[in-house]
This record gives sequence, structure tokens and C-alpha cells, in this order.
Amino acid sequence: MSYTTPSTQELIDRGIANIEQALGERSPPADRSFNKAWATVEGLSASGLYAYARDRARENLAISASENGLDDLGAEYDVPRRSATAWRGKMSLSLLHGQSLYSGAVYIGPQGLKYETTSTVIGGPDNTAEAPVQCADYGPAGNLLSGDTLAIQSVEDGVGRTATVTGVASLGLDIENIEDYRLRVLAVIRGGAGGSGSPEEGGAVDVRVEACVTSSDYRIAAEAVGGVARAYPFSGPPENSGLTPCPGQRVVYIEASQDIDPDGIPPQSLLDLTRAAILADPITGNSREILGVPTGSELLFVEPIKRTGIYVHVIGLSVVSSSLAVAETQITDAVSALLRSFSPFSQGLDADFDRRDELTAIILAREIQTILDSYDGSAEHITFGDNPDSNQARYVLSENEKLKLEQIDFFQSEL
Repeated sequence: MSYTTPSTQELIDRGIANIEQALGERSPPADRSFNKAWATVEGLSASGLYAYARDRARENLAISASENGLDDLGAEYDVPRRSATAWRGKMSLSLLHGQSLYSGAVYIGPQGLKYETTSTVIGGPDNTAEAPVQCADYGPAGNLLSGDTLAIQSVEDGVGRTATVTGVASLGLDIENIEDYRLRVLAVIRGGAGGSGSPEEGGAVDVRVEACVTSSDYRIAAEAVGGVARAYPFSGPPENSGLTPCPGQRVVYIEASQDIDPDGIPPQSLLDLTRAAILADPITGNSREILGVPTGSELLFVEPIKRTGIYVHVIGLSVVSSSLAVAETQITDAVSALLRSFSPFSQGLDADFDRRDELTAIILAREIQTILDSYDGSAEHITFGDNPDSNQARYVLSENEKLKLEQIDFFQSEL
């Protein structure tokens, strides 16, 4: 239900009418008469209260709150916003048996960033050691993959000049995108769970999910991992895997934040971290597996989303109050944003009013016409498809699919 607040002038007019009704006579015509002055003061005061009420209503809803308001809601539901983090992992190096490599030893990554060991290690009988290491800089630029090579900054006797990354403990991230954070807060509010408010150094957030039972549990546990923008849980094996569905199977598709990949495709290291967080709380170490119901490799699958490119043709475009180039640029931006808003739909978890997993030409036409209305413009026909030559009436997303604008072309007449 919508509610429209009166304007300041409407409040003033209402005040004058109330005074005239109480006195039983009309107000004097002078602008500075007492009746008009008093009604104006009351109208301005009431207008300020209405504005405050609108602001509070907006800030109390996660879907419309400002950045500060969303932080307050996150604190209320114990869902802290993730701050920027540095990449952490392990590396294997040559180190003479019994010799120490001190904490704080500096290595240089393949992109030129510094990495420091975070504890002292001692060479084993095989003249090797495994050391924990962390990037000196925060953010995704420092992210490494298993197998990447680091070079020691200062050569020391008994210590190998290079080291190889053997594992990833957490990814380097920028501060959590406000819209990704908004979705995570909404998921907690709608799912009825909450976080403990204790973010881990690596970017994971402890959440009140003792056991992953419902789709909401899987989503909240996965999205508490730094770098996960959205999780899409479904029953059964991965799509097109060829595996026979069986009771207890669950697949969770992961969309990465844009600072990791512009298309949201997660690296294997993020999938591994997410799977571990679903199986056990990354901070407390407590298992989230249901007693007697294992969620081992044969039942739990954590997979990446796929991003499908959509090709759009706009035919017979014309505008009156602007240049075609300006209109085409705005249409391209609007269509690109629209397509990226489409997501898989998890029945029983996602709200029906938020459902957006079926693209049609009518939806595209409505979005384009909204832009054209501001230019007194029009278009004769709009087609789209998942390849340059297709013309599809509708496109339904699969359970692991997201969309993007691959190409949009403008034509003066039918092809």
C-alpha cells in the first residue's frame, strides 16, 4: 500500500481551512494576517515532521536504506559489512633442515606486490617448509592462485630464492559493495537468521547457522564468505552433470563480487573457501553437517555461475529532442543494467515479487521505451537472442545462469 504525504502548501491550506471552520468566518485577505501566518507556521512544522517520517521509513527498510542506514540495520541483525582484506595463503619453499625463516620475511609476487610470512617456520628433514603468508596490500590485486611463484626479496643462506603457493586461506577484497551488502542483509532478514557480528580477518563472517538444512541456511553460510556476492542453492546435482539425483544432494552456485571478476565468475579458490564455510563455521570450526546426514563430495556441490551474453537489435529508432548517439548510449547502459539484474530463482527461498528469471522482448521494449520517452522517441521493433542471428520470444534462465549484454545494434529498418 502506498502513502502520499501532502505538500507544504496543502498543509498550509488545510490549516487555514481548519482555523476558518473553528472561527466560523473567512480569513482576512492580507498575506500577513494572523490566520495565514499561524497556518503557515503549522504547515512548515508539519511538513518537516512528514519529511522526517519519510526518511525514517526509508532508512528502516533494507531495500531502500542509505549506506549509513544499511550499516545500522546490519548492526541490528548482527550482519557486519565486510571491510577490505588482504590475501592470505600458504607457500612451500626450500629451507635447510633445522634452519629458521623468521616471521616477516618478504617475498615479491608475480605482479610486483610484497608478501610477508606471518609466523616463523623451521626446515624439515626434507629441506622444505610450508609458511603462512599474507599480502602487504589490501584488495583483489594481491590475489594469488595455487601454483603461483613468489621470489624472496633478500637472499639468505639456506633459504630458497623462490616459493610456490600451495593453498589459499582467504582472498583480498575491497570494502564490500553496498548493493552486495544490501542483498546479504535482506537474505538474513528474510531467512530469519543473523550473524554474530564477529568478522574474521580473512573476510568470513560468523553467522547463526548451526546446520545447513534449508536453502536459506546454505545461502547465508555461503554469502558470509568474503568475495561471494550471491549464492544460489538448489536441491539435486549440478545442472547437466549427468549425475542421478538422490536424497540429500545440494548444489550451490556462486557469483563472485565484481572486484574479483567483472562477470562474477568465481575462481576455484573462492569455491573451495565457500564449500569449507558451508561444511563448518570458518571461525569456530563447528561442523554445520546434520547429524547422521553427511554432506560429503557425493552430496554437496559448490559450482560457479555461468554468464550468457545476450544480443539485442533495436530497429527503426528515432528521437526528436536529442541526437541518436546520446539516445543509443543511454539505451545501451539501461539494457546492460537490466540484463545483469536477472538471476536464477530458487523456489521457496526467493520472493515471487522479486522473481526475474525470464527475459522477453516485451520486457526489453518497455525498458528501452522508458529511455525514449524522455527524448520523444520511438522504435519500431526489438529482437534479442543468445546469438547474433537468433530471434527469441522468451529466454528462461537455467539454475546456474546470469545474463549480460554481449552486443546491441541499432538499425534504421528491418534486416
